[in-house]
Amino acid sequence: QSLQSVVEFNGVLVAGGFVTDAHGQGRPVIWRSGDGQGWSAPSAPLPIHDNNRNAASDMSVRSLSVSGETLLAAGGDDWRPHLWHTTDPAQSWQLLPDPAKAPFDDGIALEDVARSGDVMVAVGSDPAVIEMQGPRWIDRTGDDFPSGGDRPAVTSVFLDGDTMVATGYSFRARTRDQRRRYEGRVWYRDGGGD
Repeated sequence: QSLQSVVEFNGVLVAGGFVTDAHGQGRPVIWRSGDGQGWSAPSAPLPIHDNNRNAASDMSVRSLSVSGETLLAAGGDDWRPHLWHTTDPAQSWQLLPDPAKAPFDDGIALEDVARSGDVMVAVGSDPAVIEMQGPRWIDRTGDDFPSGGDRPAVTSVFLDGDTMVATGYSFRARTRDQRRRYEGRVWYRDGGGD
C-alpha cells in the first residue's frame, strides 16, 4: 500500500494512493477517516479507462483536490493517466475524459488537478498543462513551461478565478563540470496572462 495525498472534504479526511492486487499490480484507491487516527479499509479500485494499454507500473491516486462540493483526483500512471471526480468519496467515483489521446497519445504523468468555476486544469511532470474543453483535454502548456535546458516538473497547481499558481522544480542533468541540480520553481499567471 502507498499513500500519496490527503485532503479534508466535508469534515472527513480522504487519502489517495494505491494497493497491490493479487497479480502484484498497484490499483488506485482511497481511504477515509473522521479523526485522522482510525482509517477505513481501502476502497474498491477506482474505475479505469478501457483503452487496452498495458504497463508494468503501478496505477495510483497521486493527488486529491477540493473544488466546492466536488473532490477531484489525478493519477494513473505515465502511460495510462487518469482523472476522477465525486461528490461523495464513500460512494462511486466517476472518470473524467481520458487525457491519453492527441496530443498525449504517448501518455502523460499527471501530478495534480484543480478547478475554479468552469475552468479545470491538470498538470503533469513532462511538463504539461492541460485544460478541459467540453468532452476533451487541450494542451495549454505554452512557452511558460519550456522543454529545453533545465527540465521543469510541475507537482501542484492552484486555481482561484483567473489566477493560476503552479509549483514544482527544475532539473538540470549532470555535465562534466557540474553535478545534477534540482531547484524549486513557482509559476504564476493572472487573468492578464502574466
